[in-house]
Amino acid sequence: MRRLALAATSVCLLAAAAPSGAAPQVGPGYVKTSNVTHVATLPLDTDSIGGRVLGKDFFLRTGKGITIYDTSNPDLPVPKGFVAVPQTPNQEREDVDTNGKVLVTGQSYTGLLHVVDVTNRTLPTVIATITDAGNHTNTCVLDCTFVYGSEGTITDLRDPQKPKVVGNWLEAAGVDGSHDLTEVRPGLLLTASNPVTYLDARNPLKPKVLARGPLPDDRYTHGMAWPRGGKDRFVLGGSESGYGCTTPEDGTFFVHDTKRTTKGEGGVPVWTRTGDYTIGAGLPTEGKTLVSELCGHWFDPHPSFKDGGLVAMAWYGFGVRFLEVTKKGAVEERGFWQPLPGQSSAVYWVSPDTVWVTDYTARGIDVLRFDGKKPAARDASHPGSFRVATPDDERLARLAGRGPEHAAAHHTAGGSLSALASRWVCKP
Repeated sequence: MRRLALAATSVCLLAAAAPSGAAPQVGPGYVKTSNVTHVATLPLDTDSIGGRVLGKDFFLRTGKGITIYDTSNPDLPVPKGFVAVPQTPNQEREDVDTNGKVLVTGQSYTGLLHVVDVTNRTLPTVIATITDAGNHTNTCVLDCTFVYGSEGTITDLRDPQKPKVVGNWLEAAGVDGSHDLTEVRPGLLLTASNPVTYLDARNPLKPKVLARGPLPDDRYTHGMAWPRGGKDRFVLGGSESGYGCTTPEDGTFFVHDTKRTTKGEGGVPVWTRTGDYTIGAGLPTEGKTLVSELCGHWFDPHPSFKDGGLVAMAWYGFGVRFLEVTKKGAVEERGFWQPLPGQSSAVYWVSPDTVWVTDYTARGIDVLRFDGKKPAARDASHPGSFRVATPDDERLARLAGRGPEHAAAHHTAGGSLSALASRWVCKP
């Protein structure tokens, strides 16, 4: 075990990019690098875990409901519509999906899936609610004519006012669960599972596995992206952890190379993982955090991403990280912004140089501008590191007791609304 630890440490140290630049800058309520500007904070929707950017609109889910913001002026989020949507105490209000006509949002604890008519951005309206269909996250498929839930539920939404459950995709995918799905292009989906799976759901009731992206350990895959509608060389992923990001598998950003493949079970192509980027612990004034309740959350590739490029990632107590994926699939940190206090939950490019950041706590929406022409100014004492993937990773993970764990869902199996509510009731 000692040799195992030394080997893993050596690989990590060799792969770590050398820090450069000046010390982080401390501002009013944040720490940042010199290439990041804090433009504004809009303290209205203060408990969000994420939303969806579509055209010039930003659809944001909170504990209150859905707020639609105008992104025409990237420096100033302007709300233009709102609809109340029921919410349980559990924080299932992330990654809503929409085609611009209908929007879907749901909860695994209650099993409720809400369908919202958003054709009128100033007056969105809940037009249907169906039981036993809502999963932790719910993804539009084929222009929102079907919905794939993270726990496997398939919902027919061809008549948005009369949705109905029609199947389950988990068995066909060969995974136990997935935190989220991403429609790469119509009917083709990436699952945020372990292993990552690429599905052909153009026949929504009979999905087929097209490829897999293995992960050698038990990390909890949170979100996936395949830039340029699946034409890019790299598939990007992020994992979430509740253990303080203390190992390379906790709260990572990872990359799979789709041009380097092997044959897996049944002849299914298996992508090669290039490696993982992990943040080191440190002081808040250094742009790090000593303890993080959770880490590694929603990320967004830059619109110009092409076989490498810029990615913005929300990292809870570690704030927002601006990462560069190289042409070889390595990852380097280019800059960061960390709220003090705050828990960055999601980040979205609303213009070529501006991101909007949502927060779990009381901040609301933070507007940041990133200047990619300026050099990175990272903390030299506690830099993050890129660990190159090796053929021995799976064997080393097993020796360390970290075998694959296919399920990736927040909810508790069999949990009910009454059981959930009882957790918030004081008892003598």
